[in-house]
Amino acid sequence: MRFTSRFVSPIVGMMAVGLMSLPGSVNAEPLKGKELVEALKKGGHAIYLRHSTTDHNSSDQDPVTYTDPSTQRNLSEDGKARATTLGKALRTLGIPVGRVVTTPFCRGVETGWLAFGKGEVSDELAFAIGTDEAEAKRLGKSLKQMMSVAPTDGTNSIFISHSANLKEAVGVWPKEEGVTVVFKPLAGGELEYLGEIPIHQWPGLASELAPKGSATSGQDIQTVERSTLCGAVASRPTTITKANSGKENPPISVRSSGADEDVPLGQLGMTLQSRFDRPHGCLVQGNAA
Repeated sequence: MRFTSRFVSPIVGMMAVGLMSLPGSVNAEPLKGKELVEALKKGGHAIYLRHSTTDHNSSDQDPVTYTDPSTQRNLSEDGKARATTLGKALRTLGIPVGRVVTTPFCRGVETGWLAFGKGEVSDELAFAIGTDEAEAKRLGKSLKQMMSVAPTDGTNSIFISHSANLKEAVGVWPKEEGVTVVFKPLAGGELEYLGEIPIHQWPGLASELAPKGSATSGQDIQTVERSTLCGAVASRPTTITKANSGKENPPISVRSSGADEDVPLGQLGMTLQSRFDRPHGCLVQGNAA
């Protein structure tokens, strides 16, 4: 039996995912490599993807404006190449990808575009460390609710965000930029941790495990300038959209930051007034985001 999020302790949340001994659970080696790829090919999983590698010679300004990449720490050239390679590897391996939800920060939007050619931009996946404790916990709760809804079409759902968000949601800290952390949604809103794959391992897995005769590169994603991709909403590609609440899911009520009234929030997305053009007041140094 693998552990579920209800067993994760606060101490575990500060560690990279790995073999863990937890009260009430049985030690089990997480799935790796071929086993994890085979599980993903069947669909039905929630994949948490920390944005690809960033340029640490820059940092998020205070304040950050979501539609102005110049105010943010963005993907490095290596990070862009890795995101592209990740998407090609998943397509080559036949891993079905359905919904892709991203943080409004450009490093997440760009990761989603380069890997998958699409993304639903949700403020609910914004960087949790740049908020107060109450808002960080709310973001974590919202993320867990979104991830706990199992895909119904045989695909896997992708959630692209930052380091602290997953820790707030389930107590797991995705240490490396670009790491994919895989969960199986369970009954009762819980998530079963299955394993993780660092971004640099995907090309080797595709080369080793791809069916004979399959394309080695997968489909190509159109090149879009960062200023367009992450700029004004109206200028973005049509597959980069704002996340909407799913009608098939009962809404929950949360309090919007700075709002005086409760705002309904669907389990699959947000109906909050978009903050795309509002500044995000945080200053983050290093690679915590």
